[in-house]
Amino acid sequence: MGPNELSLALQCGRRLSWTVNKETYTSTDYSEEREFLKNDPIQKGLLFESLIQFLARGSDDYLGTTDADWEKRYTIITNVLSSLKTAQASLQKSDGERLNMSVKSIERLDNYLFESAAIKDIEQWIANFIDDPLISGLKQGTWMSERSISGIVSTTLGDVQLSGKIDLFCTNLDGSKYLFEIKASNNPSPSHERQLEMYRQMLEDTMDLKKILIRGRTILSSKKYLADGFDSITYSAEQIQRGSPAPVVCQDCRVPCEERILNH
Repeated sequence: MGPNELSLALQCGRRLSWTVNKETYTSTDYSEEREFLKNDPIQKGLLFESLIQFLARGSDDYLGTTDADWEKRYTIITNVLSSLKTAQASLQKSDGERLNMSVKSIERLDNYLFESAAIKDIEQWIANFIDDPLISGLKQGTWMSERSISGIVSTTLGDVQLSGKIDLFCTNLDGSKYLFEIKASNNPSPSHERQLEMYRQMLEDTMDLKKILIRGRTILSSKKYLADGFDSITYSAEQIQRGSPAPVVCQDCRVPCEERILNH
């Protein structure tokens, strides 16, 4: 199970109870392929995440932790975005390879035409990221992206075995660690903070670890709710029995429930 699935389950007592119970929960191929069909938000998020990862960690051809190294990578990114915005062209395979994108990411962005507004958003978000004081202080650290991880995550209704990939992780020169979750949206969502907390719980070493949420143009590191996680989410017996119907929760839900609400 991945963090996204558990995050959705946490919004409904009935779904969470079913999910944490090994006798009722069944795995599925739920999938990125289905999410892929939603198109624009997914494509925008994939491009934004890939560009942030390249800017921070570099590639075999674009290594280095100096300001000049970061600026070189930033220039490459802005040139690619300028091309996508002005020509309404899709990302070229050569650009994806230069940006150190995965083969899957390049395939998913191939022949996809972004709206100019989406590219303008990403341009501004990338600029905010590189200029942020927190990021400026971490440039010389060791950066990792797509770090595979698995472990036990605790909820008020039971523990769950999860696996996933951390968007971005930095170990600074002083030994402090920074766990990043990247979202291509300015809109607040409890799901973002929940997923950050799940990755924190899966990490074996959480000494001097800071959780950072990159949400569009905003970089959050000190908000109280980022520290609170989701352990305080509780449900009454009635809430577990009836559930909490809502389109975002019921869509793709496999729990038998008469109260289901779906998007149409």
